[in-house]
Amino acid sequence: MKKLLMIFTIQFLLSLPSYAATYDCESVKLLNVTMQGNRDDGFYFQNKLTLLLSEECGGKKYAHADIKNTSLPGFLSIALSAKAMNKPVNISVNTNNSTSLSNQIAYIGISE
Repeated sequence: MKKLLMIFTIQFLLSLPSYAATYDCESVKLLNVTMQGNRDDGFYFQNKLTLLLSEECGGKKYAHADIKNTSLPGFLSIALSAKAMNKPVNISVNTNNSTSLSNQIAYIGISE
């Protein structure tokens, strides 16, 4: 009986929905690309790459990458290329590592 109860419990737990904290958004235009360093005024986006998106992704129009993020050079390169060519991007953001204004960039690529 205990084995049967354990099997039903495991099946129940496996059937519960899981919620992803990463959102994928396709063909989003970059309205603004900024890179902030350390600032004496404590500006909200200091030490971050910040992208202003044409539409919300994960509930926010801003996406950011911290200056310490090892992927920052790649994110910046792709964002500047897309902006210069006036091409939309596909972007994924992490909402578990968000701020009150922006979500964390997980992926960015130039869209067709």
